[in-house]
Amino acid sequence: MMSRFSVSSLVAAHWKGLTQPSNGAPPKPDWVARGVLCVGAFVAMLAGFVTRADLGEPALRLAAFALLTGSLLTVFSQLASFRLKLTEWFDADDLGHRVEKDMVDESVAHVLFAAVLSLLAAGVTAVGALLPQSEGLFGAIAGSVLAGVTFALVYYVVGLVVITLPRLYAAYVSVNDVDRSLNGIVKDNRLRPMRRT
Repeated sequence: MMSRFSVSSLVAAHWKGLTQPSNGAPPKPDWVARGVLCVGAFVAMLAGFVTRADLGEPALRLAAFALLTGSLLTVFSQLASFRLKLTEWFDADDLGHRVEKDMVDESVAHVLFAAVLSLLAAGVTAVGALLPQSEGLFGAIAGSVLAGVTFALVYYVVGLVVITLPRLYAAYVSVNDVDRSLNGIVKDNRLRPMRRT
């Protein structure tokens, strides 16, 4: 019954997506990407905890996290449509376009996980707004914890967006056969002026 509220499959898909591309071999973890996300979020949390940064009005943060969550869900719907088109265009045994499908699948997991983190950040903001504003030790600790958790969540979401954008661009370029003169992935030496010796 509680499985409806479980995000464990989403967390697992997100974590599995942080692997190195492998040609039929078992996937290898991408420790650089995992480290940048996890260690960076930890450092952001410590920075927020130590500085006790003023996060501004809770209402503005709630609105920002709500917009972010809505935007991420809109991106998910577009990715789902794109993935459906890939399934229609290419057979399951067409290994030539498996990479593009995998890129979209990985991006979906990251986008949905980012939406969950954004909701969590909204929840942290709501809890922080409900806490009484006190100048004593409790107020200082609560402010530090809220700032640290918010910084960590925002860092992780931004990191996921940064990871996802190049993957989506690579899938788009490959599937749509973007011309070499406009393709940022393929290095086209023909466009460079010739050097005279």
